[in-house]
Amino acid sequence: LLLSNLTLGTSYVDGSQIHDQLLAHLAHLRAFHFSIGTVIRNLDRTLKHPTNDDVQRSFIVHGYHQFDSYVDHRPEYARSACHVYSVPYVLDEFSHVTNRFPGGSFVTVRHLVMKDDLPFEHVFFQRMSHAFPSLRSITVINNAPQLVISQPSSMAICFPHLAHLYLDLAHSDYLMEFLCSSRTS
Repeated sequence: LLLSNLTLGTSYVDGSQIHDQLLAHLAHLRAFHFSIGTVIRNLDRTLKHPTNDDVQRSFIVHGYHQFDSYVDHRPEYARSACHVYSVPYVLDEFSHVTNRFPGGSFVTVRHLVMKDDLPFEHVFFQRMSHAFPSLRSITVINNAPQLVISQPSSMAICFPHLAHLYLDLAHSDYLMEFLCSSRTS
């Protein structure tokens, strides 16, 4: 299941909803692999959104333990996001990557979408190159300029299988991040 959900509500898709509205009706299901991203747009900054611990508890209480998640609250942008996914990750697409992404090993992923309001720095791209060694395409959606421009002597980032790079909705710093041959191999 690959699900992306934009809501004007107040809650993420969580383990209770997945269990009660889907899995409880699929008693003979042997395996459930998922990637669920929820983005909440809400101008009411006084709302308290669930924490990452809240989201994780909602899966664990229903017996699901093979997953990871992260929550990214950005009240200054009237946005809160949550990404929950099964591990080991077996899907070929991974979306909803923000600066809060915890890392891991995602060898099956071929297509990555990174989106954030805060800048992606060079060290973040280094983490991505290790976490996603088989990428064929990367989409970067981020208009924020990098705060630290890496020097040519910085550790190189390497996406050896990359064939498509989409930077249409990205600051020009990200173009330089990928084009400078002394920093990207």
